[in-house]
Amino acid sequence: MNGSAAQQEVATDEKKLPSKPLSEGNMAIISKASPVNIKYVDASGGHAEHPHKGGTDENGNFGYVHDEKFLIKNPPTFEIRDEDDRSVLC
Repeated sequence: MNGSAAQQEVATDEKKLPSKPLSEGNMAIISKASPVNIKYVDASGGHAEHPHKGGTDENGNFGYVHDEKFLIKNPPTFEIRDEDDRSVLC
């Protein structure tokens, strides 16, 4: 297949009609609709302050990964030393 035959085949594919025509209601909607630009626009500002960039470690560097099971795996100790501690709790 030469280049011009391939171009003609693509051109005829683009002119195909839909297999099922639109209903009158859909045609009314399309006749009133204006085109919308769906081009991608990067609005992140270079991801400098992106809310989903991740956590920071104690030095402010990104890359911190939160371990939600850390306290379950390593529970802190809990003890009541004297009655003064107990009175503060209640």
